[in-house]
Amino acid sequence: MRARFADLAIIVDFHNVESRLYRDIRLSRWPRWLRPLGALLAVRRFRKAEAADRKAVRLATAVWTCSQQDLDLVAGMGEKRQLALVPNPIPAWCLEAPASAPAFSPGNEVLFVGHLGYAPNKLAVRELSARIMPKLVGLVPDARLHVCGRSPGGKLARLLEEGGARLTADPADLRPIYAAAAVAAIPLRQGSGTRLKVLEALATGCPVVATQKAVEGLGLKAGQHYLAAETVDDFARQLAQVLKNPALKKRLVEEGRSFVLAQYGSSARQKAVRSALQELIPASGL
Repeated sequence: MRARFADLAIIVDFHNVESRLYRDIRLSRWPRWLRPLGALLAVRRFRKAEAADRKAVRLATAVWTCSQQDLDLVAGMGEKRQLALVPNPIPAWCLEAPASAPAFSPGNEVLFVGHLGYAPNKLAVRELSARIMPKLVGLVPDARLHVCGRSPGGKLARLLEEGGARLTADPADLRPIYAAAAVAAIPLRQGSGTRLKVLEALATGCPVVATQKAVEGLGLKAGQHYLAAETVDDFARQLAQVLKNPALKKRLVEEGRSFVLAQYGSSARQKAVRSALQELIPASGL
């Protein structure tokens, strides 16, 4: 396209900076203490991935990313292109939840939603099922895990079945699933871009317990919009707090939903896209 239409305005929209995501996923297969060796052995692959991202940026008139972290990564490539932060929006179906005092489930269902063929999500589900939930059940005996998403593999399905968790594969509608959940647990350790699962949960009135990686770039404040957890013990303790404390749960629901509607709703999306396009006009000569 660039070779044929030299003056065409081309926007490259990075949902993830793929070279960084590829690196994170590859290295996660190694024990932490061996990752420097893993990085050394895969250095050629990493350089090829970085070169592909850099070429995409070089061919673009402008580059959009959906998180500040990814914007900084693109800026660090050294290619002089217009950069804009255009966050991913809340899915439209989330906006059907009540505008005030959202109702939430009084039960003890812990929910994880995500593409179950995606490596970072599979690792998160394994940690939830095998390590976090046994600790949580020691604190809240009737707590149960519900994992929901596309393309679950047979090995993951067997793990969940053996752990007594419920699996919903390829759901047609997430609204009743979030409505039935008491809390969303997101022990994400890898990935980039915008965590739509966090925005969905908060927008539908489901409180969130998550790692810093899971909420990276969203502007959420721990203790106000969500509860932070990094270790297995952290997750069990924080999830138990939400399940046992209705006042805390209600506050998290209201604060979290109010924030994401203001920052990631329709008006915020329109403002970000309009601003990015206005910056593009001088660069493209439009």
